[in-house]
Amino acid sequence: MELTNILAKHIINSKFEDIPQQAVEGTKQIVLDQLGVALAGSNADGAVEVVEEVIGWGGKAESAIWVYGNKVPVAHAAFANSVMSHAWDFDDTHIPSICHCGVVTVPPAFALAECRGKINGKEFITAVNVGMDVQVRLSMGSTAAFGQGWHPTAVFGAFGCGATAGRLLGLSEKELINAFGLIYSQTCGNLQCIQDGALSKRLQPGFVTKAAMNAVTLAQRGVTGAHNVFEGKYGLYPLYVEGKYEKDVIISELGKKFETSNLTIKPHPGCILAQPFESALVSFVTENNIKPEEVEYVTVHCGTKSYTVPGAPVKREPHTIVDAQFSMYYKMANAIVRRQSTVAEYTEEAVRDPKVLDLAKKVQLRLAPEYDTELHTESGGKLEVKTNRRKKIFSLDVGPHKGTPENPMTWEDLGEKLRSCSAMSVKPIPEENVDKVVEMVQNLENVEDVAQIVNLVLS
Repeated sequence: MELTNILAKHIINSKFEDIPQQAVEGTKQIVLDQLGVALAGSNADGAVEVVEEVIGWGGKAESAIWVYGNKVPVAHAAFANSVMSHAWDFDDTHIPSICHCGVVTVPPAFALAECRGKINGKEFITAVNVGMDVQVRLSMGSTAAFGQGWHPTAVFGAFGCGATAGRLLGLSEKELINAFGLIYSQTCGNLQCIQDGALSKRLQPGFVTKAAMNAVTLAQRGVTGAHNVFEGKYGLYPLYVEGKYEKDVIISELGKKFETSNLTIKPHPGCILAQPFESALVSFVTENNIKPEEVEYVTVHCGTKSYTVPGAPVKREPHTIVDAQFSMYYKMANAIVRRQSTVAEYTEEAVRDPKVLDLAKKVQLRLAPEYDTELHTESGGKLEVKTNRRKKIFSLDVGPHKGTPENPMTWEDLGEKLRSCSAMSVKPIPEENVDKVVEMVQNLENVEDVAQIVNLVLS
């Protein structure tokens, strides 16, 4: 059976009762995290311009742009909300697939919930969960995609969005396959935006979200798309990665094991590959009261992905905010100078601070393949910090940071993240609404109409 058919059947036939409790909890936590990071992203460069553009398009008032409150067509709302959610790269990551999952499933799911009305929590969780699971399975099936410069969140996230939206709209198997074909005609997303420090990094998940939403509604109207989307002669895997994929990885335990149990919620904005080192260094300099002027050098011993993405030489001197978000050098220097890593450290003024940039020159990376594991994951790393305190070299083993499946955030942690993100919003939500949002999402399976949650964010 073609992979497209297998996935379409899975999307349609999935039931809430078949999802393990751990995956249900993981899905709910991603839903809450998405709302928070979108609040923080509401005033970010790129996101503000997208909101202005979408409002200018006008159209049928179907779903709200979060924070701003303007009602626009459902696909346009999903686009704007997705961009806000990804603006600071503060949203979740599924590390084995290098995919941001919530950003292409939660905003469109909420937009549809508003437009359709009366979507209950169990159906919402099922649709978001299956969309995220399909996305990461497709990406895990081809480790070559990231290595060839594709942006997995965008390329595979388009199909994750299609799965979520198709499920909520009740598409038939035939319609869903056509939707995937129409999505494939618009599949895009590359890593050059990270290389160049461009704001388009923030927009790519939004682009494919809007495209997927339009594809789903067109398929529902009877428009046809290619059927053998993934494995055909000119299908995604043969064309995009020269046939380097493993079908068994994609369909193994499909419907039984859900990768939504393995998502990481970020404690810091920016590149996930740098965050274990960032968290470790912030704790170390704070506990030992290490001052910037005491540091002679910092050596980061890391696996291949950390070495080649945030550790790329082009990131040594960040020229833009996006550069800084993806710079191991900036992040290590910032951890020492400011002893924290929040959105506040990613402004034009902050990334040009001479004290941080001078210290960034003392950061060096060492490739340590022993930290490489299967797929895109790395098992940790090591930090060496040499100070002028008797020329002492401190050695730190770096393991899973807060928010990983091995060291998960609690609901209290997520509530605090929501509060801090709300404080940075164009329009912070009232404190009492923060508590209500946390409570409703924590008990999402019992909510009769999830659009009520959006109303709290807009109040």
